[in-house]
Amino acid sequence: MKSKRRKRKIVPYRRRFHLNIGIIIFAFVFIYFVIYLISYLTQNNIAVYEVQYGQIAKNKSYTGLVLRPEQVFYANDAGSVNYYKKEGDKAGYNDLICSVDKAGNISEEISHFTSEFSVSAVKRTKIAEIFRERTGDKWYLVKVAFITLDEKTAVEKKSISQILVAADSFKEAFDNFMEGMKGTMADFEINTIQETLIMDVYDANLSGESKEA
Repeated sequence: MKSKRRKRKIVPYRRRFHLNIGIIIFAFVFIYFVIYLISYLTQNNIAVYEVQYGQIAKNKSYTGLVLRPEQVFYANDAGSVNYYKKEGDKAGYNDLICSVDKAGNISEEISHFTSEFSVSAVKRTKIAEIFRERTGDKWYLVKVAFITLDEKTAVEKKSISQILVAADSFKEAFDNFMEGMKGTMADFEINTIQETLIMDVYDANLSGESKEA
């Protein structure tokens, strides 16, 4: 009887679960593997192909004949013709091809210095006035702003004009400009004075009539 009672007092020992670092690492690896497997099965797989270096298209050359309509234009006035495009040169839309010097003044003036010359280009420039100086060998471009007052709004307005001044230096260009502006009643301020590459300035006789000596 005593032995039976002793056996009843024996209780089995329950081992506690210990969470170690190995189990944690294994769990993270397992979760990462499951997530990677799900994303791999659900997304579009990248197909890999083997390609060889080469040209996609083949160039083919052909010989053709291009015809274009041409028209001859006649000038309304007679005079010295200055060409700005050579034979075979390409010309764009609104490009200047040639000009006619009716009076021949420019050609006559230039012929005093050289017998052979050609006009390479003609460009329009907005020059409000020219201040000449017989002793000046250089030409300076003076940008001047004329100041006017609006009577309604009482706001100052500036209008830019370009004046060509003959001089030998910047100081002389400034002095000649101020001398030429003595007669004006408008307020103005000088923006810039710049030396140009202009060699000389000729007066054009647009009427075509010869000047009497």
